[in-house]
Amino acid sequence: GYYTYTAEEVQRAVTNVGIVHLEEFNIREHLQDIFIDPPEIDGVMRRIGPIADVVGTRWKDLARHIGTDEAAITATEERCPDPVSCCTEILTNWRRDKGRDATERALDEALMATGLKTVAKNVK
Repeated sequence: GYYTYTAEEVQRAVTNVGIVHLEEFNIREHLQDIFIDPPEIDGVMRRIGPIADVVGTRWKDLARHIGTDEAAITATEERCPDPVSCCTEILTNWRRDKGRDATERALDEALMATGLKTVAKNVK
């Protein structure tokens, strides 16, 4: 189904991507790049914290399975104080960067490929 966005949500989204004047922006052309279906965002975002809590030191393997490059993994490791923070940051960035492709199914597939099938099945 479709989700109706409020004017405030549209303004906030275009501001977040660096567009100052709406009249300079072709909304119809770019809406799919700005918004992800809200139920899917909620599902992925809701699971990031609980997944990060149990992935532990396997966060790097998970990062590789979601397509994070080694430079980003190294930078995250240097910046974050512990594995939970690292995993949270990697998954949050993945969701942001992949947009509509950052689905719960994709997350579950990456978890299973990492050998974390139990996490994929139980952390919903």
